Amino acid sequence: MNYKTAKQSASRVQLPLYQREAFSEIKEKSCQSLLENIWRRTALQYFSYDVALLAKIFSYKVVWSSRKRKRTLAVCDFNSFTVRVAPELKDPLFHRWLEPLLYHEMCHIVLFDREKIEKRKQQRGKRVQWHGPEFKKLERRHPFSLALDEWIKSGGWERAVRRYRKMQAKESA
Repeated sequence: MNYKTAKQSASRVQLPLYQREAFSEIKEKSCQSLLENIWRRTALQYFSYDVALLAKIFSYKVVWSSRKRKRTLAVCDFNSFTVRVAPELKDPLFHRWLEPLLYHEMCHIVLFDREKIEKRKQQRGKRVQWHGPEFKKLERRHPFSLALDEWIKSGGWERAVRRYRKMQAKESA
């Protein structure tokens, strides 16, 4: 048996269900701690100059979304103080995009002003501008924010979604 056929037959070996579930749980916990570590490290790196901003950022929890995403990489929920990241980014191949993505969500938190938003909503025909000039200026402080935008525009996010769907189909088969 050569290396290639040995590798192929090893990839077909199925673990018993209880071991697959245990492995899945361990993998899930490590992915969650990865997300939390990146969140803390990024906040400290970019917002340590203001203790109030850090407190505001740390009042949010960062979690993996349970919903599959097609268009949205992450969502910042100002009511539940939660940032949900698309599960498609759990793949280690895409972990490099987590830091600039989480920084992007932190920019939303830093600039969020509930009174200003409510006032804007009441004005007829006025939309809330989430990614205005002030936001863009703050976001550009991160060295990889432009690279993240380029990755998304060049189809990187779509590839991540397709890859995730393919892996999900394999796991359920």
